[in-house]
Amino acid sequence: MMLSPLPINNYKSAPYLLENSEDKIKCLRLSIIIPFYNVEKYIAECLESVYQQDISESDYEVICVNDCSPDNSRQIVLDFQQHHNNLQLIEHSENTMQGGARNTGLRAAQGEYVWFLDSDDYIQPNCVERLLKIIAENDLDFLVFDCEGVDNDRNIVEILGNNIDFPSQICSGIEVFKDCCENHKLVDYAWKRIARRSFYLNNNIFFTEKFHNEEHIPGIRSFILAKRMLFIPEKIVFYRKHLTSDTKLRETIQKGNAVASYYKLYVDLYKLYFQTNDSRQKYIFLSRINTYKSYKTVRKIHLLTSEQRRQFYKKLKQIDDISFIYPHFNWKINMALRSQFCITVAHYLHTILVFPKVLIAHLRKK
Repeated sequence: MMLSPLPINNYKSAPYLLENSEDKIKCLRLSIIIPFYNVEKYIAECLESVYQQDISESDYEVICVNDCSPDNSRQIVLDFQQHHNNLQLIEHSENTMQGGARNTGLRAAQGEYVWFLDSDDYIQPNCVERLLKIIAENDLDFLVFDCEGVDNDRNIVEILGNNIDFPSQICSGIEVFKDCCENHKLVDYAWKRIARRSFYLNNNIFFTEKFHNEEHIPGIRSFILAKRMLFIPEKIVFYRKHLTSDTKLRETIQKGNAVASYYKLYVDLYKLYFQTNDSRQKYIFLSRINTYKSYKTVRKIHLLTSEQRRQFYKKLKQIDDISFIYPHFNWKINMALRSQFCITVAHYLHTILVFPKVLIAHLRKK
């Protein structure tokens, strides 16, 4: 089966290449890219943390990308812009989701280094100068750091990354990522690292647009291609764990486009798997495929409502080469992927055949 290519080392077609060292000298030190959508409760706190830093505002820029936000987020950004000349607001004419907004910011960025932040998170005060110094002095492709999950009152509710045994010295990204795969750890969050802008652009690393899970493919490719990376065990980012996150997660998982996004992720991972002959890369791609395939989300298509199933199939049609992954899933999921009629039949079969057995077993226990 012929597959449309997914670029890995396509340097010639990569846009916005830095052609010589003079470009680096002229550019700003850092670009902080913040996409936003429907975050009027949190974006002010995010921007405040970005401006509570120990470097001059003339040394960095803040790029906020409005992805057609329906609330008051845009006005809050405009208010900050009145007091900070280094803040740039970019408006989207259509919603491209987080991935598309990040790509817009990356293409507009002028900094030597790039940091993607989520608009409902915030960062440690007076940390930027130290981080940039570490990257520059060690000639890194990117620097990875730790983070903590907080609730709306800034109480720590989760520590993400502490249980990953990163090497303390400079190493290649593929060494680290292979170890993370073996231990089933996720480290490919874009906001957990600061990278050279030229590293993203010269390797043609951009985010998936109009789908969820937008950062996994560029995150994996970043680690695979990085020659020099370093991890520091310091809490730099505080990411928001909303009090209602469980409810929101259930709602999100049940949305058709969110479920379809996992299949988009599978297709892209399988493409990468078959496009490389490097055994270490193949191991990483296959490991990630198996990790994501185990998620309950992809096995619960039959729980979608009629409207959510319509969303699911509408989104599924936007995925190139979707039929390529049919052999890699069991018959129930293949039925669901191939036909909306089949998933309806599977739903009724599940209700008729499985539910009575569960009910009888429950009654027997009593």
